[in-house]
Amino acid sequence: MEKTRADCHILVIDDDEAIRDSVTYALELEGYTVHRAVNGQNGLEMIKNMSIEDKKPDLIFLDLMMPKMNGWEFVEALQTDENLKNLKIIIITAAGNVSPPAQVTDVLKKPFELDTLINIARKYTVSK
Repeated sequence: MEKTRADCHILVIDDDEAIRDSVTYALELEGYTVHRAVNGQNGLEMIKNMSIEDKKPDLIFLDLMMPKMNGWEFVEALQTDENLKNLKIIIITAAGNVSPPAQVTDVLKKPFELDTLINIARKYTVSK
């Protein structure tokens, strides 16, 4: 059976509610199943709970600057788990020159157009 966008789980981790909501809304309009987390620690807990159900996010949009656990700490925490270290991560940042570690799939600079976000989601998940 071919995977569709509705079968794709995307996790949006951002402490800014307006960004989290707009990204979620745009992705849901495209048909993706979207989960939201307010910081890296919350996101990590969600992923571990999803993994218990034999689901993992197909893609993660991750803000860097967050309380409790920032984006870099989140990426580092994923690397300690063999089942999670190969997840696709898109960094969302307003920071200037970001040199992402090899574990990061791509970088999306703030401010961004929602069309750009959708194109990145399509690039790293199913396009149908």
